[in-house]
Amino acid sequence: MQLLEEKSINRWAQRLRDSPKKAKLIGYQSPDETPAPSTYYNFIYRILDHYNAERPAQITDRVNISSDIPSPSKSSKPSDEFRHHGGIFREIKSKEKRRREKEERTGQKQRREEGVTSKKLEEVRRWKRAQSDFVQVINRLLLHVVKQSISMGILASPNQLALCVDGTLYKSQGSSYGTRRCECVKNKRCKCPKSYSDPTAAWGYCKTKDEFVFGHRVSALVARGETAVELPVQVIVSPTQVGEEPLCVEGIARLWHERAGLDLGGRRSIFAQYLVGDLGYCGAAIHQCAQDFGLKPVIPLLEVSHTKQKDKKSCTVDRDSIPRCPSGQEMKKHFTCAKRGTCFRCPARRVRRKDSKLYYEIDPSRCELAEMCDPTSKIGPTIYVREGTYHRLNPEIPRDSEEFKELYNRRGSVERFFSRLKCSSGAVETRRSPILQFMAVIRAIACHVQAWMKLLV
Repeated sequence: MQLLEEKSINRWAQRLRDSPKKAKLIGYQSPDETPAPSTYYNFIYRILDHYNAERPAQITDRVNISSDIPSPSKSSKPSDEFRHHGGIFREIKSKEKRRREKEERTGQKQRREEGVTSKKLEEVRRWKRAQSDFVQVINRLLLHVVKQSISMGILASPNQLALCVDGTLYKSQGSSYGTRRCECVKNKRCKCPKSYSDPTAAWGYCKTKDEFVFGHRVSALVARGETAVELPVQVIVSPTQVGEEPLCVEGIARLWHERAGLDLGGRRSIFAQYLVGDLGYCGAAIHQCAQDFGLKPVIPLLEVSHTKQKDKKSCTVDRDSIPRCPSGQEMKKHFTCAKRGTCFRCPARRVRRKDSKLYYEIDPSRCELAEMCDPTSKIGPTIYVREGTYHRLNPEIPRDSEEFKELYNRRGSVERFFSRLKCSSGAVETRRSPILQFMAVIRAIACHVQAWMKLLV
């Protein structure tokens, strides 16, 4: 199906019925014996039901779903959460609206959830083995194909491979308007929940294209060596509310627990040497994750400060996580933030108290520089330090080296894989995230098969 660039399962079943030659190629004597479209869907949902039986709300727990019917019984299947039923309604709400409603309900001010990537890193550290869920089982099929590509020599040796990571929004084929099920005939703008043809899709914002997409988020890892061969290693489909950084941490952890590198005769669990990402992955948690799982990050540094001058030195962080100002002095602790870590300030500022109020006094004698970095600022230059900050500011591969530039040029391989998913030879036209997950992995396997065919021919 994927080799013939067919995206629709329904059209593929019809093509088999209309072509006796294709039916014989896949093992059927007559086109009438070929499976119906429902057979393909039931096969995927049986896998989902088997491996997600203990976690029926694993993928939909982040989606706000309300129902007017009684709660499902214990005999209900996990796939029922993803199928469209007339009695199940869904209310699409923004994070800001959910926060306001929770404040009105509890009477307490709700703060924005911070440190999501760090929490995900702490979660995967507690894993004793990868979760045997639908996503892991489907990607395990792809991993067997990746091992074969490495054994055949199509992909380079593990010490030359780089894992290029990125995410994209995949538009759903379902309508984003929904169907009204209420009796508010006169009020056409009522706020009653609606029924959607794709109960797993949600709105997401694409910053690069400056557009909103109703669908799912797809995160992928693509391996590339010194040659031009680039093949996908892992594909994860998730709701649009999940960020790309937490998906990257979870994907690397899932890959590490499969021990594919050890199966290939290596000394490490992951059969790659580098992790290549764009500026969106320039976080301390990502660098710490790469350090934990034995990868060398190749990620450019995102400068958040716009007041830095190029002719002046910046603050540095030692291995003891104590930053030093441009003069070499240890900086003073200012405050701690759950999202960005501990903030340190200039050591030449002293804390004073006057009329029960705190203020900072500038003491130029405590600065060892001939001219202070920022004499007009109250607290001077600041720097946030958290776990992984040292590896972020001091990577194993210097960012100004030729090796870094050569490795970073491989990052376009994951973008080209996304183009294959969305072009005429795309993954599948679907309205369900499990179907998209399955067919995206099948599309990734097809990329390996096409590489094998080029080698054999």
